[in-house]
Amino acid sequence: MNEDPVTTESTDPASTGISQAPKPKSVRTAYLLWLAAGLFGAHRWYVGRWFTALIYFLMLMTVMTGGFVLELMALLGVFALIDAAFIPYMVRKRNAVLETQFKERPERFIEPEGDESVAPWARHEPDNIGYILTTPLRVAAFILLPALAASLAVFLGVYELVVIPIAILLATGLIGSLDKIVTRHPTLGEIPGLDTALDRVGELRQYYWDNEPKVLQSFLHIFRKNPPYWKIILFVLFVIAIETVVSYDSIYPPYLGPSDALEDFIVLGIVVSIGVLIILVPLTTLSFRYSLSGKRHRLQALTVAALLVSMFFLFLASLHEKEDDTPSVMSGIYLESRMESPEFRENLKQKLSAFLHYYTRFETDDYTAQLRESLAGIAQGDEIEAFEIINGSTFLGVGYKAEGGPCSLHAGGSSVEGSEKSTQANQAGKESSYRMLSIADSNGRVYHVFNDQIPKTVRDEFSGIQPDSCHKLIDDHFSLVQSAP
Repeated sequence: MNEDPVTTESTDPASTGISQAPKPKSVRTAYLLWLAAGLFGAHRWYVGRWFTALIYFLMLMTVMTGGFVLELMALLGVFALIDAAFIPYMVRKRNAVLETQFKERPERFIEPEGDESVAPWARHEPDNIGYILTTPLRVAAFILLPALAASLAVFLGVYELVVIPIAILLATGLIGSLDKIVTRHPTLGEIPGLDTALDRVGELRQYYWDNEPKVLQSFLHIFRKNPPYWKIILFVLFVIAIETVVSYDSIYPPYLGPSDALEDFIVLGIVVSIGVLIILVPLTTLSFRYSLSGKRHRLQALTVAALLVSMFFLFLASLHEKEDDTPSVMSGIYLESRMESPEFRENLKQKLSAFLHYYTRFETDDYTAQLRESLAGIAQGDEIEAFEIINGSTFLGVGYKAEGGPCSLHAGGSSVEGSEKSTQANQAGKESSYRMLSIADSNGRVYHVFNDQIPKTVRDEFSGIQPDSCHKLIDDHFSLVQSAP
């Protein structure tokens, strides 16, 4: 039975028009979303299952931050496989709900009339030759920018960098008009945090409705016309501040204090702000250009492609991070700050002395694994991955993989004794940069200062370490008052 459309009046360019029956959800689209971003719960967002989609998303964020990786990945995989079988049912259920909602509340389904769905700047101006020639560049940027964000997020350990671009893609490319969604589901606007996010996206839409989306112009207008990007950055900084406060007790005490946390927050805030601007501005500009010019099908295809490429890069970056056997960038910064603390170095020397004194007399299959286990009490998280055993022919030492470490240990002399990958790398003749912290001779005597008290055979073996400034141990490096070992 066909009903006459209900005419409405509105000053909102996104909602001026008539009430029309909602377009049915597509099983094909749902499967494409499941394939492209199923682990993010994109297919569940599509069929209106907001709560379980949010659970998917939070579980994946927990996995990416290193928590319960195997357990949650296995659980997500099981859920995704189950969803693959139930997608047709979920689509039918969603379409039935939409049909019922339309009959009961047709005013919730207002659709733009005529050109009102297209921004004024896109209605009467055909694409010029310059725009056509730069299309491949825009398509490549749209697909690769989220992948860059995913890689940087894993490298820095700052996952806001990948969450925000993906949220923008979902909001503009797949979910559709947020105005219509909030109208049909008014309770969404009452969820703490989500209401703010919806407001920011709405402000972006209005800005690009009034101003033709151009990447360079958008960067210039950040300082002139004040689009809501700064509000997004402030929101991200607020999230980072909350994370810093919540994780303070587990990261900083007893060797670092509030001033260190503040310094790290400032550095991280600057890096993340620059990253958000470089990635978010062009991605959002391109997304709204397609959306507000009536090219939604092209935008949806590009969004699916961008999500697929992002997931692939996210997987590769996570795999490389795990195989690299080094701390994340932020963990490296925390450890460098800890190494400046005399109390931390003193406790570290005591741990290293006990370890080296014992293991020069007793062999083990993996010295490095035993070392890291013994240091777990004073180093946090993956910081312990910065420490390696250097197994020389005349000594057993501890190397510290500092950022920009100046000392190169060659396979021909000393070698890294730890993971199979590290050993193979040294056997292949590759160099690894370390600071030497402590060494023990064959008699179990431990040294924290490089001086003449170290046996000549050990000092001679060190001659292969270049440059000469590398002939220092932990007390030499940090200019402590030196005492006889």
